[in-house]
Amino acid sequence: MEKAYIQLEIILIRVKKYDDKVVKASMAKPKRSRLGFLLSKKRH
Repeated sequence: MEKAYIQLEIILIRVKKYDDKVVKASMAKPKRSRLGFLLSKKRH
């Protein structure tokens, strides 16, 4: 049970890092941010 929890935490950290990258990228390209936001919403 603990192992699964640790793995879940690692995944969450990776997702957060990915989200931060997406946010930074979308800030750099405002036109694409809306599309990226919609895509990320569908994925979850």
